[in-house]
Amino acid sequence: MKLATLTAAIVFSVSATVAQAAPVYFNGSTDYNVDGKVYTDGVVNVTVDGGTFNGAGSICLSCGVAGQYSTGLGVTSHSGDSHQVDGANRNDIVKFTFDYEVILKAVTFSYVDGNDEFSFATMDGGPLGVIARNVNIPGTGFATYTFNSIWQGTMFGIGAWDGNDNFKIKALHYDKVNVVPLPASVLLLGSAIGIAGFVGRRRKKA
Repeated sequence: MKLATLTAAIVFSVSATVAQAAPVYFNGSTDYNVDGKVYTDGVVNVTVDGGTFNGAGSICLSCGVAGQYSTGLGVTSHSGDSHQVDGANRNDIVKFTFDYEVILKAVTFSYVDGNDEFSFATMDGGPLGVIARNVNIPGTGFATYTFNSIWQGTMFGIGAWDGNDNFKIKALHYDKVNVVPLPASVLLLGSAIGIAGFVGRRRKKA
């Protein structure tokens, strides 16, 4: 590797660290329309939007409205719809947009019964798209599902696929991903290597 290339690699290298974040909760006083509302854990902000999705995984954010209730988020997407995220008539989904890169760890549901399953969506270099359907929610009442895979990004969706799936979303659990510059001492080392290389080339020319 040339010294100039090595120097650039050292100077511009960064390392990623993961910071534990408090869960963000979505329950509170009743508000039938929280589309665009920003929730926070004090460090990370997340914006909520409601919508629906179809069999091809295409998501329509103008087809539903997210609402906040005492036990969590629901979606209203048609006349007579319940205040839950459900798959009756339309497949409801809630989109979560973070202002930092996060690793999604778990989601806490409420109004869970023994038949409830959820669908999961993420953005991977393109539009938000559904990647998993009918994931079983363990337990009843309040239940937390912990993800087995590492889902890292800034945008996720959680919805319902079948007519017998209905629940609310109380909280998301995640870790914030930090990009940390290398210490100043390493940057000085990179500069020294660059200067040494420059002096060496001058001597060869002389």
